[in-house]
Amino acid sequence: MKTDYSLHAAYWDWDGFDDSEVYRFWYEMGSAYGSKVFSPMCAIGQTAAYMARQGACVTALDLEKEMIAEGKKRFGHIPGLGFVCGDVCTCDLGEKFDFAFLASTDLHLLPDLHAVKVALQNINRHLRPGGGLGLEVWFAPDMSFASPMRRFEPRAPRRDGLYIWKEGDGHYDAARKIHRIHQVVHVGENVQFDHDVTLQLYDREELFALFRACGFEIRNAWCDMQKNTSENPDQNVYLELVKKEQIS
Repeated sequence: MKTDYSLHAAYWDWDGFDDSEVYRFWYEMGSAYGSKVFSPMCAIGQTAAYMARQGACVTALDLEKEMIAEGKKRFGHIPGLGFVCGDVCTCDLGEKFDFAFLASTDLHLLPDLHAVKVALQNINRHLRPGGGLGLEVWFAPDMSFASPMRRFEPRAPRRDGLYIWKEGDGHYDAARKIHRIHQVVHVGENVQFDHDVTLQLYDREELFALFRACGFEIRNAWCDMQKNTSENPDQNVYLELVKKEQIS
């Protein structure tokens, strides 16, 4: 079942937790390159809003019109922040940026490696020479697994007093490298809607080869946001890439 974004956008931050540390991680990575930032697949633009409040000039883009509408509603008043409804694979903003980033493994929402390549090439075109690209990726596990249905409680109460919680399960198919997640969002006592996500994962080697083919060089790879490194990193890896070649 397709996620109903007309409902979901309003409750995207249902958890209520202060994610400033996450936002700061991407802001600090980007600030080394400059103040002009591109945030594709931004959802409601929480990280983009944080960056703009720190003085960056940020263009936040998402394919879902409901996400863009909610982002404008919440953060449209922040100087230096603009929202655009568009596709990371095909958008043409007509300008160059110092830094771009895709957080929360959003790269894996694209359907296949070809789509990832097209997206990276388009991001390359939107970056100045020597610009930076921040990514969070999840390397494909070797073994299939299933996560049983469980309940997720909010980590902090909402200011509006609404009680929102989720329940969900997941299934990973190692042969196809696909992780399917099914969740149900419960808002108060009377509203609930489905949130289904399919993540297409890839091997480390094929992703790294694709980065190079799309004109990027890997500057840093960390296994957490504290910038620790490991010979055997966890499945989630945080990458800092730099644009070395222009893609036509």
